[in-house]
Amino acid sequence: SEAEGLESIRGFMTLAEVEEMTGVPADYIISELGLPSNVEHDERLGTLRTAYGFTIHEVRRIVQAYGQGQVRPQRQ
Repeated sequence: SEAEGLESIRGFMTLAEVEEMTGVPADYIISELGLPSNVEHDERLGTLRTAYGFTIHEVRRIVQAYGQGQVRPQRQ
């Protein structure tokens, strides 16, 4: 199920691995979390979470919203 898919997003995964698994672009996740645009895609979520103070739940929510087409237009 979709919920199980979201649960498989873990802190040891990299942004690139999340993109590969979910089809959600790493740059989109970076943007939605408000991270610097130069964040490396091979950084682990856990490392980024410690550095920038987001939660894995937030990452799952971003992925879920993207999958449901609830993509907010990019701010100009």
